[in-house]
Amino acid sequence: MKDKSNKRISPLGIKGSILFTIVNLIFIFVATLMFISYSDCLKIQKAINRGVTAEAEIVYLQKRSLSRGAYDLICRYVDENGIIYECACGKGSYYDYTQTALDEQRIGEKVEIYIGEIRHGNKGVCWAVSYGKDVNANTQLAWGIVCICLIFVMFVLLSLYLLFFYDKLPFIKRKTE
Repeated sequence: MKDKSNKRISPLGIKGSILFTIVNLIFIFVATLMFISYSDCLKIQKAINRGVTAEAEIVYLQKRSLSRGAYDLICRYVDENGIIYECACGKGSYYDYTQTALDEQRIGEKVEIYIGEIRHGNKGVCWAVSYGKDVNANTQLAWGIVCICLIFVMFVLLSLYLLFFYDKLPFIKRKTE
């Protein structure tokens, strides 16, 4: 017969470990997205500060990711070297049928864009002039830092919980029966 007193009790259990891992993975994913967005905003701001503009053409409507009914008007400019500059130059919603019909009629319309450096392959950085000149990269940086801090707080809380569970905290002693 097996002695149950030698069985080690897990401080978190399988559900707690899975929950802790999932929450941290979500924070890591959001932080990564925010830092990538921050990098993109810096490139766009650099293109705006450079001040080089070109005339692009609205070519299609693109469904916005993570949004059920929203879309962007996509404009494209190809320079003399074959570099393709493609960016959103307007926003809309498929739920507003009259606006969607008007936006579909805008395909082929010319818009002015800022053009910047070449990213990877044959793609360049661009930003529609109609969006205005303020690209707020600080918001993405702040949310990325908040997510990293939350990950740190989660590990500190886990460490304190484990120290408490194993009775290693000098200022708090667990009552044992």
